Amino acid sequence: RSTLFPYTTLFRSPYRVANAISTGQAASPQVVRNARRIVADDHDQDVVFTPVLRLKDTDYALELARGLGMGAPFGRVAARQLQQLIELGHAGVNESKIIEVARLERAEA
Repeated sequence: RSTLFPYTTLFRSPYRVANAISTGQAASPQVVRNARRIVADDHDQDVVFTPVLRLKDTDYALELARGLGMGAPFGRVAARQLQQLIELGHAGVNESKIIEVARLERAEA
């Protein structure tokens, strides 16, 4: 099985991927909430945490990592994708809308 299984499968079977990550070791409340929202495609309902807020937190984490002399490659990817999501006009929806950036990147690949 490829290490890209969840990413490549997400577009064919989002429920399957959401179930897997919502019941595994990564199943934090945030992961569970966002996985469910991605499957339901209800990113503009009951907004809990926006891409703007998540980008602010990501920027704080990147600043801390820089200050400690640490790399943060996943943080840089997250910041880039969140910024792209905001630029696409989705600043005020739930952060789960990040799936749209993944879909765009997949379409461009």
